[in-house]
Amino acid sequence: MAQAEDGANSRAWSRWLCCARRGRFRMDCASRPEVFAFTVVDARRRRREGLECIVLRHTFPVVAAEKEREVVTAEQQPAPEPLTKRDFEALARFRFGIRRYLRFSEETVRRHGLTPQHYQLLLALKGFPGRDWATLAELAERLQLRHHSVVELVNRAQKQGLVERALHPVDARAVRVELTDDGQLILSRLSAMHRDELQRLGPTLALPIWEDPPQDR
Repeated sequence: MAQAEDGANSRAWSRWLCCARRGRFRMDCASRPEVFAFTVVDARRRRREGLECIVLRHTFPVVAAEKEREVVTAEQQPAPEPLTKRDFEALARFRFGIRRYLRFSEETVRRHGLTPQHYQLLLALKGFPGRDWATLAELAERLQLRHHSVVELVNRAQKQGLVERALHPVDARAVRVELTDDGQLILSRLSAMHRDELQRLGPTLALPIWEDPPQDR
């Protein structure tokens, strides 16, 4: 009996995933909310983020307790400690400093004929720990981009003569990306300007110091 119920649940789960991937969110087991409970991201966000389906929360009970799985939602998390007025001011000041720095960076690199993404790529290569090159997978992690986006970014930078591809010294399946002389030159000039701007901003970008929450008396 337990195996039959487990198999039925698995088949229903597979049917629902199939419907979800095709953009249909009607549930086969809507009349049994104790079996399925889903929250699905709308179609526009799925298309924007390139995802087929995002399940924020689901409960899928089966006979074996270890197979029951539930993703904790924000509502289930403990309430954070309340912020004081000074905490809000410190957070707003820090956010203002970040925005000023990012705006300076974007405008500066564009004046020198680069996009902000290209500058971040060059900086990630030169600033990679222990060496001056990185693989595409490592760049995707450092830039927090998807692999295909990094490939396109490197392709454009290579056409501009900023980076070049080379054989990986150990892994024949991987390719390392490194700066050219022109890439080194423009990165050095831009990074010096960014360093000076950070020094000028000074306390604006200091990490907020949080006050202790008021104690109940």
